[in-house]
Amino acid sequence: MDVCIATGDKKMKLWLDDVRPMPYDYDVHVKTAGRAIQLIKAGFITEVSLDNDLGDVYWDDSPTGEGRHVADFIEQGAYEGTVRRIKCHIHTDNVVARMYMEQAILNANFYWDKKERE
Repeated sequence: MDVCIATGDKKMKLWLDDVRPMPYDYDVHVKTAGRAIQLIKAGFITEVSLDNDLGDVYWDDSPTGEGRHVADFIEQGAYEGTVRRIKCHIHTDNVVARMYMEQAILNANFYWDKKERE
């Protein structure tokens, strides 16, 4: 099982990592990008912390499934208005992926800010 829910609250902090244990102040621990995206789509998540390198996991029937795909999903959702603002942290050790994910989150924040001004 790759989902561990620590609370029954509707609004939760999500920890995405296949190796590191979930910090005590998070509510949900998932190990795949697909599971993280499902919870974000459901609107339960108010804060995320993302790792990138998730081992040999798959989502969306493709040989990918990294934290950067979750960051991409958040960015696209912010642009389209389908994902409400989420506080995002990146805890990956992968330097290249971190830069990519940081840019995606910066873009998401830009889109959320822009929609709030409209």
